[in-house]
Amino acid sequence: MKIKEFSSELNKILYSELLTLEKNVMKTTIFLFFISFFLFSVFACKKEAGTGGKATITLFPEYDKSGSNIGNLTSIKGASVYIWFDGSSSTGGIFGSPKNVETADLKIVGDTNKIFITIPDLKTGSYAWRILGSDPSFWKLLCTQGGKEIKWSERKKEITIHTTLH
Repeated sequence: MKIKEFSSELNKILYSELLTLEKNVMKTTIFLFFISFFLFSVFACKKEAGTGGKATITLFPEYDKSGSNIGNLTSIKGASVYIWFDGSSSTGGIFGSPKNVETADLKIVGDTNKIFITIPDLKTGSYAWRILGSDPSFWKLLCTQGGKEIKWSERKKEITIHTTLH
């Protein structure tokens, strides 16, 4: 009888230890799952602006010769654009004054035969720019700044922006 009691007691202990082990494995698995999810959500969703994507921004620089701001806009040919890939306000981007043009991440010299500037192959993220051009009728230097955040839903789109130089 003692062997049977001993066997029964041993089974209870082993079963109890097995349950404890299974609980610990489950807790560890759940913990690792949440850590993995947290790390993925923090690093995978980071928007790193720059080239290498499929979005395109086409800028149409225009100038109001009359100064009336009632839609008498003239297209500016050959304007150049200076682009900063981190267009956040901390770098003076979309909502601030961009840094010196020498610090731009990308410079596109405008074609004197075209009334638009194409910024190809952009990734999602924030962009800031400064456009410099001139009116050939009296060679006045014109400038404007702006920006755009390319969202995930726009990552493969062609984005057109008309902008007025002053």
